[in-house]
Amino acid sequence: MRAFSGSQQRHRESEVLARQMGPEEQLKCQFLLLKVYCQLGSSILKELPLRAYREETCHCIRELMVFNEIKKKLNQGSYPGVKSFVLEVYHIFHKHRSCKKCSYFVLKGMQLQAEFEKNFQKVFAIQYTNESSSQL
Repeated sequence: MRAFSGSQQRHRESEVLARQMGPEEQLKCQFLLLKVYCQLGSSILKELPLRAYREETCHCIRELMVFNEIKKKLNQGSYPGVKSFVLEVYHIFHKHRSCKKCSYFVLKGMQLQAEFEKNFQKVFAIQYTNESSSQL
């Protein structure tokens, strides 16, 4: 993907978030979502401690699987811009963080959010300045 080339022009986060969801932006958002799925499958589920297998755990996993709805909306072209996609992803992270049922998944959800933010910066070539430390 072109986003990882070292010579790519850098952008402010506010500019990226203001973009309409064109084909290139949609592809980048799909890639970000794929990275989330990879993290969900590899780190969270493989490291699940035995004591965490309870009914509450199933609830927490179901909450994280709401990413399937985002995938569907993204593929249908339901997001008018990059910001609406990013806000919905952050909404899931926030909602999951407020779930008090399983602290193990809250921690993993926070790690997943940090990874999403890092990947967002890479994929969209975000250049941070003093005025932009998360426009959301």
